[in-house]
Amino acid sequence: GASGTLTVCGLNPGRYRVCRTWLDRDHHNTYRLWQRGASQKALAAAAALLPDEETAVWIDGAHTLSLSLGAHSLCLIELKKEAEK
Repeated sequence: GASGTLTVCGLNPGRYRVCRTWLDRDHHNTYRLWQRGASQKALAAAAALLPDEETAVWIDGAHTLSLSLGAHSLCLIELKKEAEK
């Protein structure tokens, strides 16, 4: 595997949701589920790519994330700015 950091710059100040969706042997892997004879419902849930992890953070221009990925793994990272109240 590999580990490192990712810094995103140029963000407008505000509160963000940081969403991480893992794609690997055990997360959102429709092929492996299909091999195990999973139901159509389980396959659809895995294909939906709903975040596995969500945190709320205040960002003022830049944000650094730490990542640790196993072999043959991907991580989709989404930064979603929350509406101001």
